[in-house]
Amino acid sequence: MKRINVLSMILVAVVLLAACAAPTPVPTVANVMVQGEQVPFEICGESATWTRPTEGEQKAKWWDTGRYAGGDDKVIKYPWTHDFFVAYGNASGEYDIINLSGLWTLAGNVRSKCIEPDRQDAVLKLEKAEVWVLLHRVKGIRRVGTDYYIVVEPTEKGVQFVQFSRPQQQVPLTLHFVTENGQEVEKIAEAESPYWPYPQLIPTRQP
Repeated sequence: MKRINVLSMILVAVVLLAACAAPTPVPTVANVMVQGEQVPFEICGESATWTRPTEGEQKAKWWDTGRYAGGDDKVIKYPWTHDFFVAYGNASGEYDIINLSGLWTLAGNVRSKCIEPDRQDAVLKLEKAEVWVLLHRVKGIRRVGTDYYIVVEPTEKGVQFVQFSRPQQQVPLTLHFVTENGQEVEKIAEAESPYWPYPQLIPTRQP
């Protein structure tokens, strides 16, 4: 009888240890769409007709001139090959994204509403997030903790500038850009992004 009890206790201990060691399951997009918190968003600027310039135009205008000539090719061409960016109200960083993504061909002052003083202040204080969505259209946003799932639909033309509230605590977010059928198009982990301007807010790992 004692032997059985001891074996039972060992089995229970093993099960508990396994449960503690098991990683927390990552929520699927389908689960997030049902259980995640809906996040209101506003399109503060958009164009339905914008397209990227040709590669030849981009090369002549920026890649081979002034500010970017002779720079790291991988860094310079990163914005050209991506469709999603986060803006932080930093003029220099936004200037580079505009130039290197091809947004320099965007006609008119499409972002004028986005940079109104109160909005700009909220972005700078990490009260609001601003994402630039190229060649896609935002359909909805939901979040689980600091993970935001931005549902997008691909388009042949166009750009949207979208703002939404961040959590009260000033922490880097993980933004998942997903299609309505659950496919992740791109992920931006702000803590790992070269455009994240607040390294002091990245949580340090405990030893």
